[in-house]
Amino acid sequence: MREDWPEPVTVVGRPVRGLVGESRRSAHLFTLEPGTVLYGSLTARCGTELTLPQVEWLQPGAGMPCECCLALAPGLAA
Repeated sequence: MREDWPEPVTVVGRPVRGLVGESRRSAHLFTLEPGTVLYGSLTARCGTELTLPQVEWLQPGAGMPCECCLALAPGLAA
């Protein structure tokens, strides 16, 4: 992401098909900071770590959400 981007961006991804069982292919939330170069792996809010080739990127709202990621998302606390 460009370093002059004004704020962090949250993206949604899940493990690619075949990496884990279908019931474990939750949609995780990943925060990308401005100026960050993506390489190696990413860590979701819940702590799940995936290498870039292991991530299937999703549109927001797609897939079964990871409940831990949602609980740790800012602004969503009840």
